[in-house]
This record gives sequence, C-alpha cells and structure tokens, in this order.
Amino acid sequence: MMKQRKWLRLVMLVTLVLPLLGSMLGGLTQGVRAATADSTVDITLHKKAFDKMPELIENTGEEMDEFKDATPLDGVEFQVYNITKEFRASLSGGPDQGETMKTFIQRKMKEFVASHGTEAEMDPKDLVGTQTTANGGLAKFADLPAFKDGQHQVYVFYETQSPENVKGKAAPMIVVLPILKGEKELTDIHLYPKNEIQPGFNKEMVGSEGEASSAVKDIEVGKQVQYYLEFTMPLEIGKTYQKDDQTHTTYHAFQFDDEVNKPGLSFVSLDKIVLTEAPEQDLKLTDHYTFTPKNKLGEETETGLAGFDLKFKFSGDAEDKTSQDAANALAPYAGKKVRIYYTLQVNQFATPDVAMKNGATWKWDHKGTEGSIKDDAPQLTTGGKKFLKVDGANDKNFLKDAEFVLTKGTGADLRYAQFTEDADGEKPLATYDVTTAKYVKWITDKEKATKLVSNDKGEIEVRGLEYGEYNLVETKAPDGFNLLDKPVEFKVALNSWSDAGQLTTIKNIPEGGLPSTGGPGIIMFLLAGFLVMCGGIVWYKFRAQPAKA
Repeated sequence: MMKQRKWLRLVMLVTLVLPLLGSMLGGLTQGVRAATADSTVDITLHKKAFDKMPELIENTGEEMDEFKDATPLDGVEFQVYNITKEFRASLSGGPDQGETMKTFIQRKMKEFVASHGTEAEMDPKDLVGTQTTANGGLAKFADLPAFKDGQHQVYVFYETQSPENVKGKAAPMIVVLPILKGEKELTDIHLYPKNEIQPGFNKEMVGSEGEASSAVKDIEVGKQVQYYLEFTMPLEIGKTYQKDDQTHTTYHAFQFDDEVNKPGLSFVSLDKIVLTEAPEQDLKLTDHYTFTPKNKLGEETETGLAGFDLKFKFSGDAEDKTSQDAANALAPYAGKKVRIYYTLQVNQFATPDVAMKNGATWKWDHKGTEGSIKDDAPQLTTGGKKFLKVDGANDKNFLKDAEFVLTKGTGADLRYAQFTEDADGEKPLATYDVTTAKYVKWITDKEKATKLVSNDKGEIEVRGLEYGEYNLVETKAPDGFNLLDKPVEFKVALNSWSDAGQLTTIKNIPEGGLPSTGGPGIIMFLLAGFLVMCGGIVWYKFRAQPAKA
C-alpha cells in the first residue's frame, strides 16, 4: 500500500511539470488533489485543417498562437466518453522497471487507443456529449465533471463525422484531469485536433445544358467540346514560412498538365477560370500564371496531341516577389472550388472507332514535397464507313470514278453533306478528301454537296460522322454502267469503319445488262419465255388440224 501511494505521488509530481502528451497528459489519481469538492471544466476543441500535416506541436491546454493562422474546419462532429474507471484501472501496478512515468502514461494512452480506436468500441453508457465544430472550427464541451466521487476524471474524444474532403480522422485524444499550469488547475482547456485535407480534383466534359456529362460521346468532325478541371484551392496557398531566416511561399510549384491520349483533337481556347460559388465569379489571374497550349487549332498535325500546361508562378526561391504575388492573388480563394474551362475541337486526323481520352494531372510542391492527382474525362469517338464499288457482273472488277453524295434524314428533313476546310463554309470541298475535310455542314442544296468518288481500287470512305443512319446517293455512274436507282442505306456505329466485316459492297450493272447475273431471276425469266413459246406451238398445231366429220 505504501509503495502504491509513493508512485501515485510521483504521478502527481510529473503532471505538474510535463506538458500535454500527444493529445493530452494531465494530472492523475485522487492523490493529486487535496480538495474533495466536486468541480467542472470546459474543454474547447479548435479544429484546424492543413494541406499537409504540420510537425507535432503538443497541446498546452491553453489557447496557442502557433495555430492562429491555421484554417478552421467547421462541420466536424466529436463525441466525448468518460473512461475514468477503465483508464485508472490500467495504471495499477505502476511503471515497469526503468520506465519513466511519462513513457508509462504515454504507453497506456497508446494501448487504450489501440484497443478502442473508434467510438464503436466504446460502451454507449459512457457517452458524455456530442458537439459539431462551427463558428471557426469550435466545439465546446461545457461543464464536464473534473473531480467527482473523489476522483479526477479521464475523458477520450473521438472524431465521429467529418466533411468529405477530410483525409482520415483525427486520432482519439485522451484528457487526464486535472491539467495544471504551474500549481494552478485549468478550468478552461483548449485542444487543437488537426486534419489533413484531401485535395479535391476532377475533370469533366460539359454537356449541352452546362452539366457534367459522364457518357462516352460520339461526335462529328469540326464539332467542339468544352471541358473543365475542378479543384479545391489549397488552404495554405497564400501562406509563407521561414527557413534560414528567409521567407518562402508554402507552395513552390502549382500547375495543371492536360493532354489527350490520341490524335484527333485540337486545342481551341482557355475559356475562363471561375469560382463555382453562385453566382459564378470570374477570377482575373492572368498575371500570375503561364499558359502553353498544345496542338492548337489551325496548327494541328497528324500526330499532335491536344492539351495545355497552366503553371502558376510559384518557386522555391527565398524572398521571391513573383511567387509571393501569386500566393497573395490566390489566397482569397483558399478552401474554395475553382474551375478551369477550356474547349477542344475534333479535327480531320481523328481515327474513327478509336476512343480519345482527355486526361489531366494536377501537380504541386508543398515546402519541397511534391504531390499530384490525375483524372480523366469521358471518352470521345468519331464514326466512319468504308465502301467498295464493283462490277455487278464481276465483283473482282473494281469501279473507279463513281460519284455519290452523302445524305441523312428524309422528306422535309433531308440534308446533304458539304465538307469544308473552314468553319464558315467559305472553302467547301467539291470532292471529299479526308485530309482537308475539317468540318461538315448539312445543307438542302444537292448541287452544293461534296462528292464522294471511288478511287482506282473502287474504294470510298467517309470519316468524322456521328453515329446514326445515312444514305449514299449515286449521282454519276462509272463509264459503261447504269446509275443506281436507289440510295445505299448504311449505319455508322462503333467499329463500322474499322471492322472489315462492316465493309459495304456497291454493285453497278453494265449498260444494256439485265438486272442481275447468274442468279435465279434470269433462269426463271428464260424458263417463262420457253414455256410461252412451247404453248404457242402446241396451240398452233391443234388449230391447224382439220376437223373430223
């Protein structure tokens, strides 16, 4: 009994001189306190959010200037449980031989957290209260029993709910009362639980109504598609830190790299950078970033990949005014969602049936530690179709110089395809050329439609079409052949261009020829003629015989 009282007095002495350990280390055991009257304590949690968890700073139990510039985090729920009986029981026996009181209590705290990692492991009857941070990340648990039934109380705080952008929950915090400053017992205690914020980043294709579109999109050559990158501006984007008595911006680099994985798209424009809050707010930041487009419209190449690099003017250099100016410009938007809108266009080098995936990477350097996040938008595809023009009497005889126009729709909705080199239609193509057909317009004047002409191998192809139903209408047959009397109906869909089995053969009948050759139609035609002739002969013979008396 004397031995136990001796180490309890040692606990009292240690708690007088040590600061809070981990989450908290305070006084312990009933021997710490001479007074026997019950008392209460207020414990206020100051929830702070960081882009990257800072180095460990022990709580003191008082308000701390070290965290005054940290970003408060509202909407985090905490529950507090009274664990006095269980925790005190775990201390029976005292430290191991050679173990200090500080490490002993730290060990017991860790053991408790290991076996009670979440509130789910707690007995509901020990729940004392629940609070959610608000008004600057504050959650106040007022009038908690500090000394009751002759014992100093022990509590554990759990973070039970947090916003979606929080990366993991704060570790449970054990508070062993009393908390002393010198010989004075604190009745108003302040703790600083911390969270690291998960950088929010996603890339989206914009739909016809301005909404994010999640579907794979088939699209026509010359058509434009808008995208946006959405990210949460880091909480510490405008902050600085001291190193070797010099000032550095917290961020040394902050950029976005965007690129399509396949040729077929051209970069059109950087449209705007905005806050997503309603009403949408345009951000005037052009002085604080560099912008480099890739595979620009009008300068695209057959193998070019569309995209861009947008780099804010941060650096790791000390006392860099340009970097500080960028930090100051972005600081008002810390913690807010920002979107970068831009537009791409399908060009003539897009290969039908090959999906074009537009991906983006957000890269940063936070105090010398690099990080990145990637995301992709829904894929784009464009369609096409291949044809083979042959002699109807001999399909090994390929026909060149057959001319067609491409149509879609019927009746009043009938339209003809006019492929052009420019968006305004001032440079229409008389004859289709896949390398210069940058746009397609659907017109009502058949005479202005672009001609699709079969080559020496009888081949015809068309690219850059949306999926759907179309017709080829022959306007000029090859020399010596009849003009087709009906349109060639076909469907553009996935693999209708690339799948050899989707090739459509178009047969022309030689001039003066019969409608078909070698099929049952001609046999039946000849047989019918033969029967008619035979019937006529029989009838004639019977008619010519004299009548018998």
